[in-house]
Amino acid sequence: MNKSIGIKTAIIILLSSMTIGCAASDTIIITETIDATEPTSIVHFDTANPEKEAINFIRFLEEADDPKHFQLECDKKNIAKSCYYYASYHEILTEDIKQAYNYYKKAFDLGLKQTGFFIAKFQIFNPELFDNDNRLTIDENINFLKQASDAGSPDAARLLMLIYRKPEYNRIDYDQAEYYNKIAIQRDVKYSRYTLAFLCTHHLRDKSKIDESIELYKEDLLVEKNWESSTALSGIYLNPEEFGSELNYIKALAYAYITRDIRKDLVNDPANEMFENVEDDLIELLPRSLTPEQLKQAKDLYLEFMAKISSEHKIN
Repeated sequence: MNKSIGIKTAIIILLSSMTIGCAASDTIIITETIDATEPTSIVHFDTANPEKEAINFIRFLEEADDPKHFQLECDKKNIAKSCYYYASYHEILTEDIKQAYNYYKKAFDLGLKQTGFFIAKFQIFNPELFDNDNRLTIDENINFLKQASDAGSPDAARLLMLIYRKPEYNRIDYDQAEYYNKIAIQRDVKYSRYTLAFLCTHHLRDKSKIDESIELYKEDLLVEKNWESSTALSGIYLNPEEFGSELNYIKALAYAYITRDIRKDLVNDPANEMFENVEDDLIELLPRSLTPEQLKQAKDLYLEFMAKISSEHKIN
């Protein structure tokens, strides 16, 4: 690696424009299960494979003979699941968000604590629906989310980890963010491995967790095929001082190849424009710092990892 200082300087300048490990989209899908014998909840953000569950639930609502019977069972018999179904019917099919909110709240009050997610979600993302009499504070929303998460909602765990790491909510607590991020991973929330690695490397800046972060980025790359993780891995191996990693041009180049391969299929990904040609620039620059044998090692590592990604997605 005893090459010209100019090459390394160019690479570091290039990386400074990357914002390595940029935040994965918040428009993600999460599903939650009420009961093994009942339809699954509607999709709002996302777990790894939500499509079948969402389709089944929407069909269940569409094929209901008379959705009013959900309302009657809720109001007259205090059946929590019927309150939930009636709320979902209005959110999805009639788009009457106020009705949906009221019946999610009834479901929660009757003991279906997972619906605390929907209460907080509407409060946070649809503030125009509420006035001073019924608007909740961020701490009250957090309380609903914690109860929903404790009841098993992956949606709530994901929203909690975002609240505790994003400045706009004014509740920064990286320990809590890490706690709920780990729960999100257990519940198969999409991109949760990436977000935990990003938390450790960019928010906590904990160099002692670099090995754990590398493994999380690699797992995310295998499971989600997320190019942001391969971009982050390239950056980690090019910035040992910042991340507490090893300087390794071979691995950095291999992950740049992987990023290029994954991104070429993502035609409509807005992030593609933001990070256009970053991996191509690395692929052009890094070989100048490698011997032919090292270049071969990088290509072999890239091919080996791409084969693992293909195998993982065939299984899924």
